[in-house]
Amino acid sequence: MPSSFTRRELLRLLTALVAGSALFAFMLWYIGFEKVSSAMLGASPLWVGASAAVSILFYLLRAYRWKIILLPVRNPTSLSNLFWITGVGYLVNTIIPLRIGEITRAILVDKTEGTSFSGGLSSIAVERLLDLIAVASLGALALYLAPQTLAIPEIVMGSLKALAALIILLIIILFLAVKFEGKIQQILHRLPLKAYWRNKIVGFTGSLIEAARSIVSKPSLMASSLILSWALWLFQFWAYYFLFKAFNYNVSIFVIFIGYIFLMATFILPAAPGYVGSFEAFWVLIFLA
Repeated sequence: MPSSFTRRELLRLLTALVAGSALFAFMLWYIGFEKVSSAMLGASPLWVGASAAVSILFYLLRAYRWKIILLPVRNPTSLSNLFWITGVGYLVNTIIPLRIGEITRAILVDKTEGTSFSGGLSSIAVERLLDLIAVASLGALALYLAPQTLAIPEIVMGSLKALAALIILLIIILFLAVKFEGKIQQILHRLPLKAYWRNKIVGFTGSLIEAARSIVSKPSLMASSLILSWALWLFQFWAYYFLFKAFNYNVSIFVIFIGYIFLMATFILPAAPGYVGSFEAFWVLIFLA
């Protein structure tokens, strides 16, 4: 895949940007601009500032973890570049659906660090798996520590259990892929596709397995990546918690944490441009259930 956007891709991105902006404008109109502006003006600047500061640490930790994951692909890499590329990826995901932000990050890290597109994209895939492991394990810990009197909706419990099962399955597949890479490559080479697409699939799969092997085969690298994953998602939780404080919502910290974990897990699903509608639906389902 070329390390730049074609004219058609740029047109699609622009169309999605316009659609996201239109949906956001519709939500403002539907809720009422006066209500939104009144709520914003009533927020505590101190807590909003604290939330923003913690969010910056979240992105910094993500960039540092990405730097570690990229070690087998490219060493050294610029932490500053990875930090800004991470921010750009989140910005694009906020505006455009179907995780285009991940594609954007892979293109940008190839252009700035010379990782190759497939190498960058495979590192992002490993990154997402670590995110899922961290989110699910933190959710399980929260449920274990939650007070007995705390009523947790069945849909939240069921979803967390399903997420845990999915993660276990992905980990098993990951280990099997590393162990049987040769056989997997043989199967992929026999796919009834055009040579161009078959080579793309083989190349990406090889890069993904190589990135996974670097994590799996080095316990210290695996441990540091997991510790960073837990740390960055805890930082992001405090950013959300401070927003609750900013708007003076008195909600149990356990309810906020479990809701936050569930909300983060839902982001693996395709979303509307700007998360407009889907984000609100998940938020209402979690915190008003």
